[in-house]
Amino acid sequence: MSLKIKKFQLNSSNLTKNIVREIIRELDDQNIKGIEKSFVEYVVDLMALNNTIDFNKSIINRSVIEEFIEKCNQKICDQSSPSTVALKMQAYFFENFIDRDEIITNYMKQMMAKTATIKKEITEAEVVTRDDQDELIKKIIIDIITKSSLGNPNDSLILTETSNALHSVMSRVDIENFIMLSKNDRVNSLIEIREIVTGIILFNQDAGNSSITLMELPQILEQSYESTKSILQITLCEIIDRINLLTSAISSAISNDFKNRQIIVLLPQNVTAEDFETVKSSLIMNRQHEIFTRKLSEFLENVKFDIDKNNHRYNEILKLIHETVQFRTAIPTEKVFPKFAELSKCWSRLQNNIYLLSEINQINNQLLQLSEKALCCDEIAYKLLGDSVIETDEERAGRFKDKKILLLGEKCTVQPYNKKIKLEYYGFCTWMLSQGRGILIPGIPDIGVVTFKNANYGFCAPDLALMFEDTPQKHMYKIIEAAKNRIELIRLLDIYDHMKSFEVHHKGSISEGVSTDLVKQTSEQEVQTELHPIPYYKDERYMWNIWDIRKKAIQLANLRKCSTRSAQTMISYQKFNVNTQANRSKMSANSQTKNESCSNTPIYGRSFEDDLSSCLEVTKLQ
Repeated sequence: MSLKIKKFQLNSSNLTKNIVREIIRELDDQNIKGIEKSFVEYVVDLMALNNTIDFNKSIINRSVIEEFIEKCNQKICDQSSPSTVALKMQAYFFENFIDRDEIITNYMKQMMAKTATIKKEITEAEVVTRDDQDELIKKIIIDIITKSSLGNPNDSLILTETSNALHSVMSRVDIENFIMLSKNDRVNSLIEIREIVTGIILFNQDAGNSSITLMELPQILEQSYESTKSILQITLCEIIDRINLLTSAISSAISNDFKNRQIIVLLPQNVTAEDFETVKSSLIMNRQHEIFTRKLSEFLENVKFDIDKNNHRYNEILKLIHETVQFRTAIPTEKVFPKFAELSKCWSRLQNNIYLLSEINQINNQLLQLSEKALCCDEIAYKLLGDSVIETDEERAGRFKDKKILLLGEKCTVQPYNKKIKLEYYGFCTWMLSQGRGILIPGIPDIGVVTFKNANYGFCAPDLALMFEDTPQKHMYKIIEAAKNRIELIRLLDIYDHMKSFEVHHKGSISEGVSTDLVKQTSEQEVQTELHPIPYYKDERYMWNIWDIRKKAIQLANLRKCSTRSAQTMISYQKFNVNTQANRSKMSANSQTKNESCSNTPIYGRSFEDDLSSCLEVTKLQ
């Protein structure tokens, strides 16, 4: 039985979200409390598989939406209905029962959130004085105690023990070196310090040199495992008792009509058809509860295996440390510190198993609380049972232990069952699911497994396989139709993907035996082409305009009618180039119009005033 659970994902269309909001609004108007949004989303997603609304259409009639919302409200508001309780179980289980590593990751995030503040103060604090160093040491001690779950940080004995272990690892010089580190280096160094100090405390506890008493984790885990296992076994026994009663009651009220290839329901006078449908719903709910409880039990065994493995490793590391430090006064840190760190990691893994055990108990308790809210159908079941005897699944299978399925046709094949074969519909009888409209009777693998189109089907009687062989596709479509009316079957039988990939086309009624066509299964895929797989090339002559192409075509057509000719009018190759000059070139010459000369006024002995009337002598320029 695989522990892998397909988590529910809501259709992300706006129409779906609006429908969910409107349903929640109507529930609030009706003053109906205690219904979570995730459950409403889960019901809407399953109801949408009934093909009443195409969520991919852009325009949908409002009356169709209102009818769909009304159906969803009827399903959600009937809190005591076994069908609604089964849906609540599924919604809760698929949301909370997740992968083991994911559960531990969530637990570690919770632990980190508790110490996030003090971790930030350690890695980002500015330490200047000696008092600041002492304050930083105190914060490191509290971080170690809290993160390693060594006890109460307010306990003076635990503080003293952790402080002594820390000072044996870090001196004042180491503290100063730690302060000088960057933030990321401080974080990594803090993790290493925490692991080594925790390992020292655990070793001192085992050696009897500790003043505190830590919890005996291996013993606590063993007790918790036995307690959880006992609770699950008791729960499973109670569920199986109810299943045996309901299955026997339904089996006594039905009979197989091999001539008409159908199931006949024979009800007592004091039991109505509605009561019979309620018993069927109760059986579905209890079968779902059984499946979930078995998954929890299987998960518990995996946790037990991990506990034993880590407990064995924990004792081995302690033994190695004792051998290393025995009769020695000084030991190199590179030899013993890695062992202390490994011991601390093993301690953390054991603590994670405590959280896993608590998760198992929490899920089981919630499933029990939900099952108690369902309407009890024991009284109706005893009326249906009449004088018949309650049979278990093993007793019912024992009636056919010497019989095998023998098929005469070629559509299906029969093969012996082994544990590697995966049976469709979780191993329930295909014929009962089809003709009984959702009746859950376990198949008997020992009589053989019928294979059709690479899928394996189980049956609770050999004769039922013969009737299935004639029209196997018709029975598969009938199961899909039954799941549309009982949406809790979709997840129980693990046919959610089939509901989306198969579609029933009614040219007539399926019950009349009209053949149906199988719709090809498709899925959306994303493809990323290689970036430039071909070297870039650009054709300069490429023309995208059709008119340019036509113009070029006309030119080429005209060119076909032309011929090339050569002509020579004169013998011009004998001529040479001649340089002509109209005027002679002038000689370079300098011209001077005048000679440079100077003039000087004559100097006389008398003054200018004595000879006012005299004339000035003009000097001629040569």
